[in-house]
Amino acid sequence: MPCGGAPAAEVRATLASLAGQVAQVHLLDDDGAAPSEGNDLPEGLARLVRGELGLAEAGYVLVVPAGVVLARGAVGRLVARTQGLVVTRVVVPGLDPDHPCALWRAAWVRGEGLDLAALALAGVELDRERLSAGDPRVRAWVPADEVGAELVTRLGPEARRWARAAGARLAVTARLARVRRRLGAVRRARALRAQRLAQGE
Repeated sequence: MPCGGAPAAEVRATLASLAGQVAQVHLLDDDGAAPSEGNDLPEGLARLVRGELGLAEAGYVLVVPAGVVLARGAVGRLVARTQGLVVTRVVVPGLDPDHPCALWRAAWVRGEGLDLAALALAGVELDRERLSAGDPRVRAWVPADEVGAELVTRLGPEARRWARAAGARLAVTARLARVRRRLGAVRRARALRAQRLAQGE
């Protein structure tokens, strides 16, 4: 999580939104090192933060700039969107477009010989250098409201409530979409059966 120059309250808000969604978080200053000053983290959030950067067992690497709050389930939604891709980037209104949120496939990162600091701090220049510009199979951009991401500066003290409510809304929307797909498949099967019966008469 790049956090150079971010207020401690924004770092805490981002960490709180990641709790329960990721196994560990690495905080990085603008130079790619761990921040020299603590962020006065509550014990639960402090346990989430790791000092040593490593990719050994990761399936995915999530880059979230400090100040971005993720809704409940946002990481899972991003993982689902990243299947078969190298990276999925999230367009968050008001966030520097050159350094957006991104979920990277860790196997690709390891294969390219990149470390976490380089990945977190490079931004979209890394895409331009290493990924094919015209290949839709390597990257995708998704709107923040489709996965659940917002700037804490827009949410203020309601950030936690927003994360719960947005996560619940997106989960219900996904369940309804699955039900509609099933109902559509049943209707199509019935229509096809009726058409075959009519042709057989």
